[in-house]
Amino acid sequence: MTSQTRSPSALDLVNRCRGEGVDVEHALLIYGVPENITVDVIEETAETIKALGKV
Repeated sequence: MTSQTRSPSALDLVNRCRGEGVDVEHALLIYGVPENITVDVIEETAETIKALGKV
């Protein structure tokens, strides 16, 4: 059985940021990441995207 991931709404994102104490203006949300991916891989990928000027 496959799990379905819904796209978070803007309100979901704002509430999540507030709950985590993160400034919404400086937040980057990455969703749909498989559970078996390590934080290191996520950070490396995000840095690559940043280096390409996409963030």
